[in-house]
Amino acid sequence: MAVLANADRQRIFEEFMGEISADQEVCPVVKADLRAAFNAADDFAVSVASTYNAALPQPFRGAASASLKARVFQKVLRERWIKGV
Repeated sequence: MAVLANADRQRIFEEFMGEISADQEVCPVVKADLRAAFNAADDFAVSVASTYNAALPQPFRGAASASLKARVFQKVLRERWIKGV
């Protein structure tokens, strides 16, 4: 798995800024620092992708698409974050 192209990183960064602005959520850092966080999150995702895939049980691991695996991970991560666990 490769990191996202710079244009993709920029696009999701800008989408996120629009979302937090619409939600009137305060961002405690400057844009450059927030963008660096997006870059780091993408780098981290690449570095742990094979570990996550290996942790998934069969037959799901072998049968599910990368998109479905990502959606499962996103759902679990979001719920854990919301609940603070």
